[in-house]
Amino acid sequence: AFLARGNVVSDNMIVAAAESLRDMITAEEVAKGHVYPDLHDIRKISCHVAEEVIKAAHEEGHVINQLLIQALEKGDKELRRYIVSNMYWPEYKPLVSPRLSDVQ
Repeated sequence: AFLARGNVVSDNMIVAAAESLRDMITAEEVAKGHVYPDLHDIRKISCHVAEEVIKAAHEEGHVINQLLIQALEKGDKELRRYIVSNMYWPEYKPLVSPRLSDVQ
């Protein structure tokens, strides 16, 4: 919904999120009694959920973001590229400069 820049989260978008999350759980995880997929692959899971929610939003006319609409029109691969390019990637800079003796 955030990437769509819309102001609506519809029931269909929530259902799309739930169903896409279900699609990501493996048979092994189900056998272990898990209800949700393991977080070790959180970026892949998040991308899949976002993709399906965006498609549901687009079908209902809730996508305002023109760049996202262009990505949708180009197909699933371009949509995934757009989603991944807008994900937060934490990059931490050191708070303390390394001492010269530590570098040598």
